Amino acid sequence: MPEEFRAVLRHSHISPRKMRYVTDIVRNKQVNAALDILRATPNRGSYMLIKLIKSAIANANNRSPHIDVDTLMISRLVVDCGPIVHRWRPTTMGRAVPIRKRTSHITVVLKPAEEETPEVKKTAKKDSAKAKSTPVEKPKTNTPKQTT
Repeated sequence: MPEEFRAVLRHSHISPRKMRYVTDIVRNKQVNAALDILRATPNRGSYMLIKLIKSAIANANNRSPHIDVDTLMISRLVVDCGPIVHRWRPTTMGRAVPIRKRTSHITVVLKPAEEETPEVKKTAKKDSAKAKSTPVEKPKTNTPKQTT
């Protein structure tokens, strides 16, 4: 089983819904390709994710210096809800409406890309003893003729 390298960003001040939009773009991609995509994405979450992926790459270099960074790919990318900070906004007639400031926990797991092995196609044996199937005719239904 290949080794996994993790990096976690907790309590980030971005809603999980907005962050998932960014993470769906780069999930299951090579690390260098994911960083290129994120640099071209103009969302605030992309900057956070770039730093997190770079941190995971640094973790990979520290734990196993022999690893080739170009072979790493994002195997798991999870965005979970963090704590919600409640605030109140005053409105007319002495009322107040709640504001829910959401936070996120983001986890990136990198894994070396597995070498693709070509699959061997199995040839099916022809069974000459099988009889050809004949199509079955549909039963005729007697519909009453309409008189005009």
